[in-house]
Amino acid sequence: MIVTTTDTIPGKKIVKILGIVFASSGSMAKPTIEEAREDACEKLKKEAEKLGANAIVGVKAEHVVTLACAITLTGTAVEIK
Repeated sequence: MIVTTTDTIPGKKIVKILGIVFASSGSMAKPTIEEAREDACEKLKKEAEKLGANAIVGVKAEHVVTLACAITLTGTAVEIK
């Protein structure tokens, strides 16, 4: 699955917009922002797959760092050809 912060994917055409997806991750078990981001990205992909997407465009991240690192990712699940 392609996951990108851009609204388009070079060489691909968005044929269907399936909806907004979001995922969060963060706890003392995920002590680094990289681990929290990877976990949230995997969750985001699973949410998009539930909608039948093969890509996610326009991904945005919100980070919160306190005693643990937390991240929320949002994007648009799409079907591309």
